[in-house]
Amino acid sequence: MNTMLSRLRHTLAAIAWMVLVSAISVSAVAAQTTETYTLSDERYAINFPASWEVTEEDDGTLSAFGPDFAVFVYPPEFLLEYIDYDKSSTPVEVLVDIFPVLFEDRARAADVEAFDVGDRAAARYETEQESDGTIFEYRLIVLTMSDDEFGLLVFGALPGTLDFRPRSIDPIPLSFDVAESMRIVTASGSAGNASGGGEPCFVSVDSAQTARLRVGPGENRTSVAFLPPNDEFSVTGRFEAADGSVWYQLDKEEAAPQSAANEIWVSADEVETVGDCDTVGDTAAPPVVPIVGGGGAGGQAGGGSPPTTGAIPLSGTWRFVFNPTANASCQGGGNVVLNTSDVVSGDFTEFLTVLNGGAQVRWGGDTWVFNADTGEYIGIITLSATSEIPVAQIYLRVTSASTMSGSMVGNAVFDGFPCSVTLTGTLRRG
Repeated sequence: MNTMLSRLRHTLAAIAWMVLVSAISVSAVAAQTTETYTLSDERYAINFPASWEVTEEDDGTLSAFGPDFAVFVYPPEFLLEYIDYDKSSTPVEVLVDIFPVLFEDRARAADVEAFDVGDRAAARYETEQESDGTIFEYRLIVLTMSDDEFGLLVFGALPGTLDFRPRSIDPIPLSFDVAESMRIVTASGSAGNASGGGEPCFVSVDSAQTARLRVGPGENRTSVAFLPPNDEFSVTGRFEAADGSVWYQLDKEEAAPQSAANEIWVSADEVETVGDCDTVGDTAAPPVVPIVGGGGAGGQAGGGSPPTTGAIPLSGTWRFVFNPTANASCQGGGNVVLNTSDVVSGDFTEFLTVLNGGAQVRWGGDTWVFNADTGEYIGIITLSATSEIPVAQIYLRVTSASTMSGSMVGNAVFDGFPCSVTLTGTLRRG
């Protein structure tokens, strides 16, 4: 029996026992952060929840065990020891070739599903195999790496497990790619392979709700979200203000993909940096759009004038009803659809009060004034202790005298992966 198949069968036998204890361990996993593991002399990297047991094997591969499924990680050079492929090969072809090496069986190309992992081509195939009298299900994913090589992930579990773990599984292949330290950011903002010159600059934070993302450099710029913790984000520009403070422009699609802002900036004082951040090219600051109140720190905001153009909301009590599903942009760039009940507690309904002919909105102990430039009320609210999002940025847009559309953006951790979560809903008077 070849060593790949032998190790798969031997280690997956432990899953049967692990499922028995998953009921008492899965709640702890949800609160964990992630850790990055490297392969191939640190050329490739992958993220797993910090609570998982991850082992580097003698052959340079990784074995990772979660509460109820396992993942085996094979870097490109390992595949090349068993099969031949070149730059013209497709993920489907690579998967068909490697499958009999793993399972002493064959996979028909017609049964292999081609799909995308982010913007990278991939292939997926599922099978059931018996080992020592126990049936296991396997999901094989071959994906194209950013250097045009191919990597392989093998997920293994007891039958019926994998289809019910999308939030746990989907971020893993998204994170499996060329390590950030081996990339450069080109002038167009795309990632390539590092081949010399200065190192790229990345920023990160260790804790949630510590670094505010703003629409421009400066404390007077609107805050639209917080930088997700325990991940690194590409710096695309640098700005030094007149007061000497330094601000970094970030890749918006990485740091705040759900935001409608044109640019995303963060204070250098609020983040940790890696790489040659002092050599990042200077970037011109976008025009300042004055913040009209807004309760940016979650406190009281006085003043404000009623809207003079467009719809004017009627004073009185309003009901905010959340939509049943929410979007989460999780570490690695993938978008996951969640049930709102997984994010906030209760019946998805909140109440607020419109004051002074539409000049202000009061929600709980916070009051925000109308922002005439955007046609919105914008503020930050602290949610209940039972919510997965402890703090959220609120946007309320007036659509008629008795209706508004609303959205909340905040950070949360699901199945050990940091996510930026956006909830939407409708507000009606009465």
